[in-house]
Amino acid sequence: ANEQNSNVPFLSVVDSIDPSSSYFEQCRRNGVTTSAIVPGNSTMIGGRSAIVKTAGGYVNDMLVVRDAGLKISLRPIRGSRMSHLARLRRELDVAKRSIKEEKEKDDKNEDSKDEGKKDDKKKEESKDDDSKDDKKSDDEKEKSDADKEPEKEEAESLRQLKRLLRGEQEAFVYCDAPMDVAQAITLSRQYGFKAKLVLDADCYKASKLLADADATVILDPELVIWENDPRTREAKKVVVTRVLDDADVDFVFQANLGSSPQSVGSGYFWFQAATAISYGMDRSEALERLTLAPAKLLGIEKWVGSIEAGKDADLVIYSGDTLKLDSWVLK
Repeated sequence: ANEQNSNVPFLSVVDSIDPSSSYFEQCRRNGVTTSAIVPGNSTMIGGRSAIVKTAGGYVNDMLVVRDAGLKISLRPIRGSRMSHLARLRRELDVAKRSIKEEKEKDDKNEDSKDEGKKDDKKKEESKDDDSKDDKKSDDEKEKSDADKEPEKEEAESLRQLKRLLRGEQEAFVYCDAPMDVAQAITLSRQYGFKAKLVLDADCYKASKLLADADATVILDPELVIWENDPRTREAKKVVVTRVLDDADVDFVFQANLGSSPQSVGSGYFWFQAATAISYGMDRSEALERLTLAPAKLLGIEKWVGSIEAGKDADLVIYSGDTLKLDSWVLK
């Protein structure tokens, strides 16, 4: 869950992680040793994600990556999709202009011989301004913390968006509907940022777009959905993993661990792989989509995701077959 405000990139999930939460215990009991904690979908530009180990007494002990990417949601928070995208582009345009202005300023500093004198003059002027400010009364000079806070948040929001557009961080972009996939791809190309697409179950309908974009996507926990034909009203079963596999779309799984009430289907990470196998996926491929593939997607494969020399001894011991319902985690 997250803030309802539309633009909060100054927030970080690190500040809301509770190591004693039952979520982390459920992760360990279900064989999940590393988790990407990402803000929810109720914002336009959400806070920053983090990657953590699911064991530890303190947040700093658990952190693998503190800033693992900014959250962007294409689900309209208020109004239409048109107005939502317009507001999103406006924020990105502000960051883009700011980067351009900084670059132009840097170029002028390099090319102009007189820039040093101008800088000195500016410093003198600022000193004069400071001396004038000193003469002002304390009541006029001091701002309350409440007045300063919005300015700090606005500056931090702009800084985080500039980091995104410079390629210093990536974005988790949530697509609420198939049409959002096209918008997400267009936005990432237009503004030059890297995007990890997080799909709603219905987004399988954009499989051709996803294949053409050569994107590794994060699936919705619901892998098998039922739809009614709009004309005949006949129910049809859609296996999302099969559709995306047939379209050559690379994907990893997602689970609603810690959700309440806990459901077997969407609530267990291993169940995603077992479901895919039951509909034709190769077992080794399904296991990789639980382990090494998400580690690569998150950029942490040098630590976790496979058993190799030099990596973390990040192991799970089961009572039996990893993907069987009657197996459980021993250690």
